[in-house]
Amino acid sequence: MKIKYLYQIIFIFLVASGSFLLATYVESAKVTDFILNERSRIEEDDQRLLLATAIANRNDGSDAFILKQPFLDRLVESPTLQARIRIYALSLFTQSESTDLMALFIDDLVINDNDALLDNDGFHIVNVTLGFNQAIKLNSNTPDNSFETFVTLYTNEQKLILIELDELLNKYPTLKITSMMFSYTLQNQQQSTFESIDEEVLVNLDQFQLFQPYGSSYLISQEILYDPTLLSSLEGLNHYYISHFSVYIAIVSILTYALFFQKKKIKSS
Repeated sequence: MKIKYLYQIIFIFLVASGSFLLATYVESAKVTDFILNERSRIEEDDQRLLLATAIANRNDGSDAFILKQPFLDRLVESPTLQARIRIYALSLFTQSESTDLMALFIDDLVINDNDALLDNDGFHIVNVTLGFNQAIKLNSNTPDNSFETFVTLYTNEQKLILIELDELLNKYPTLKITSMMFSYTLQNQQQSTFESIDEEVLVNLDQFQLFQPYGSSYLISQEILYDPTLLSSLEGLNHYYISHFSVYIAIVSILTYALFFQKKKIKSS
């Protein structure tokens, strides 16, 4: 009898684990297909690209709008690298809450350095070191800087970091970014710096918070870009849950009957 219950517990555990893994897979497939479906429309539209990426990364029903004018727009040119660096402010929101983000966006990136390291997908690894005006708690450390790696978007020419500073600002109300040092990783794991931005340029970055000034007017403000079709497109893929879990439930039902009820039926006969 105890062995029977042990088998049932193991089966329930496996079903629960399978449900979790399937949900994770469906979430990933939904986001991936959303980004692929929207590629032709947003790949060359930088601001919609950032909105779509932010909405997909959050994937919890949050919508987003972005301030059209970037806080910083800088061209970088050297013998080994060219790039355009822009910093945008955007806001993710639901009916009950909002989160303001800073988007560090690199576009038109070309690196002509044979010593540059490529990742497993053949993309250059680009990073930024953020300097702060005070030490902050990160895991068990309290540094006054943070080393972040950009995510590659559709092509190697597009890199993005989305920074949610709300939580940090709640803990450190006077926190400011005092420097940004952009670099790419070399094959010897060292960093090759290609641009530095100091405090004088970053002095107005504390104005990146958007929802408070634009929360009631983002639909009509000429300074804001908002595209409701992006969230609708993502949520239009929610049918993935129905199709995948319908098959999963059918398989689990068959296994449950075969492993437990069918045996009882055979014994009783």
